[in-house]
Formats: sequence, structure tokens, C-alpha cells
Amino acid sequence: MHIMEGYLEPIWCLVWFIVMIPFFYIGVVKLRQILRDHPDQKMIVALSGAFIFLISSLKLPSVTGSSAHPTGTGIAVVFYGVGVCAVLSTIVLVFQALLIAHGGFTTLGANCVSMGIIGPLFGLIIWKLLRKAGAGVFVSMVAAAAVADFMTYVVTAIQMTLNVVTANKAAELFAGSVIAEKLEPLRKVGLGYLHLNQSLSTLSGGELQRIKLASYLNASLIPNHQSLITNHKSLIFIMDEPSDGLHAGDIRRILNLFDTMVEAGNTIFLIEHNIEMLKSCDWLIELGPGGGAMGGDIIFEGTPKAMAEDEGSVTGPYLRVN
Repeated sequence: MHIMEGYLEPIWCLVWFIVMIPFFYIGVVKLRQILRDHPDQKMIVALSGAFIFLISSLKLPSVTGSSAHPTGTGIAVVFYGVGVCAVLSTIVLVFQALLIAHGGFTTLGANCVSMGIIGPLFGLIIWKLLRKAGAGVFVSMVAAAAVADFMTYVVTAIQMTLNVVTANKAAELFAGSVIAEKLEPLRKVGLGYLHLNQSLSTLSGGELQRIKLASYLNASLIPNHQSLITNHKSLIFIMDEPSDGLHAGDIRRILNLFDTMVEAGNTIFLIEHNIEMLKSCDWLIELGPGGGAMGGDIIFEGTPKAMAEDEGSVTGPYLRVN
């Protein structure tokens, strides 16, 4: 349930700390008032915090190979409210990070929001609704604790989803899993730098084409499609500047991919100006000599080597230099 140290990007660490601080402050004020007006509550408050520490430290193996555990915040929130629960949870999270490497300090804000604020808030709502409906204390308390635990996990899942994680980083985090396997096509086409929560509207035309290409590399991504590697049916791909947005190192990677696709019997037409891309083509057709109304004529057709030697080619000199 706890998000480990170093997992969240700095911006999300800051966001969750900002969300946490007002609740923590209100909790400190309320806790001081409780202990001042009712000194006899010190033991109950301490026991509530100890209960959270003990229960949230337990690790119960799950079928996924990870571990899960209840949070123990249901009782504290029913007794003292969300603010105090946030304070107790923060204290617990600090000690767990120090003593048992559970959670972390950069993720303290996020873990407090899920375990000490939002989860308990839903538990408190269930408690009040059941008690108002005439349910017994035992049933209401069990339900409140269960809902608080469940919502803590829901919020944690949302926090991890919102976190800016690139395809490369996610593949490393989930190495050897199905998730890493699904992300591999994106990395093969040089899109490992994309964030998993990135909107398509922010991508360039070349990046969108490479995403389409990645979908053909994994049969499970598109129903009724086979992988290009095992597909015996030749396909024709027409791509407009697929090098757009690519780092020089990624261009070599995607060229290797194109070679594999061609060797599998596929045909690729590229509209390109990147010299590395042009040098790797089997056949070039150059339009020009200028752009717009000044162009449109075929001024060269042949291999990259022949273009480099052709005096009438506009692109030839650049191939010779490179």
C-alpha cells in the first residue's frame, strides 16, 4: 500500500505534500485541544497510533506476488476524526520509513493522503451512515475499517497512475512482467521517452505514426492483427517523417526495426529529409528543385550512393558530407 521512496516524480511529491498539510495542521490543533481538555484520552490516542503502526506494518502475501495489508486507521478516525487520523498516520509513516524501510520520506505526503486522509474519510462516512441507519457499533466499526482500507488502496492506485512514468522507466520497474512485454514495442520504435499518461494531442506527427507502427509489432494490442515478425502476409507502410522527435541514437534503433520489417517481406515508403534515414533506404526519389511552386519535378531516382554522386541532386552533397 505504501508508495516506496523515489517512485514519485518531484512534482507529484510536492502536490501530495500540499494536499496533506492543511489536514495535518487541523489535526495538530484538534489533538492539542483534546489532550488539553481531556488528559485521560492520552492513552487512547497512543493506542490508536500504535494500532495503526502494527496493522499497517503487516504484510499479507497476495496472488500477484506482492504484499498487501490493512491500515488500521478505521478506529482512529471514528474516535477522533480525519485531522487527528492524519497526524497519527504521519507519525506512523515516519517511524516505518526509519525503522522498517516501509514507504519513504519523499512519498510521505502521498502516503498520508491515501492512508491518513482520504481512506479514513470514507470510513468515517460509512460509520456515520450505518449508525444513523441503526446498525450496531461492531458492524459499523468493521464496515468503517474495511472501507477505509479499500479506499486507501484505491487512492494509492490513482496516485501511482497519475505519476509521470515513462515507458522506459515503467519497463524497468516491471521488468520480466507482462507490463514490460506490452511496453517493448513502444521502446522498439524509439518512444520509450513518452509518459504513460501523455495525451495524444501533445505528440508530433512522427510520434503518432510510430505509435501506430508499435501497435503492429504486438499482436495483443490490436484484435485480429499478427506481429510483423511472424506475419507471412506482406504489408505496405507509408510514413511521413518518422524521424520527427527522435534522438540520434533512437534513429539507428528504428532503422534496425525497418530492416527487420523489410526482411519479413514488408515494404516501407518514407517521406523523409533526415540524412541517416536517406542513407539507409534501398531507393530514393527526390522531388524539387525547390519547395511549393518551385518544386514538384523528379530530379533524381536511384540508390543513396548514386544520389551522392549525382551533380544535379540537391540532397546529394549532404549525403557526400555525411
